[in-house]
Amino acid sequence: MSVKRTTGKSWMVRRSYEEFCTLDAHLHQCIYDRRYSKLAPLQPLGQTEEKTEMLCTLLSDYLSRLSGIIDNKLNCGPVLSWMEIDNRGNRFLLKEEASLNVPAIAAAHVVKRYTAQASDEISIEVGDILSVIDMPPKEETSWWRGKHCFQVGFFPSECVELINEKQSASTASTKT
Repeated sequence: MSVKRTTGKSWMVRRSYEEFCTLDAHLHQCIYDRRYSKLAPLQPLGQTEEKTEMLCTLLSDYLSRLSGIIDNKLNCGPVLSWMEIDNRGNRFLLKEEASLNVPAIAAAHVVKRYTAQASDEISIEVGDILSVIDMPPKEETSWWRGKHCFQVGFFPSECVELINEKQSASTASTKT
């Protein structure tokens, strides 16, 4: 699959059929309703009798339709990671080992439990403290990237409160 930015830059992304099935699940969990996307659900290989040539045609048709509906408002962290794109449309390669060494830009307290749905997400529990390493504006995406213990991954921003914001709110309430 080739990813192409509107500015003309492009790069190749190699994915297995199983990874396409994961993309399909994420697209229809976080972004599109199937009635809108009109993308046929991709079945796991064990549930399909397709030959390689037929799978290539199926994926080609799938990507053609996806290219027609996708826009610059794509904001689902797992889908962006799958396409190797950051939330600004630039190429982004997530290297787990390197991500552990990325300095945090904020600390956050988990206020709502979240269970990871993909390999590039992290599960978080109420009370956990996270190091936030990528925090795009909420208007752009609801997914942030952070570290918890030795795990690095995406999580929904609505599941956390930044520690400075939490302290500011409690300080303001004690002053009034």
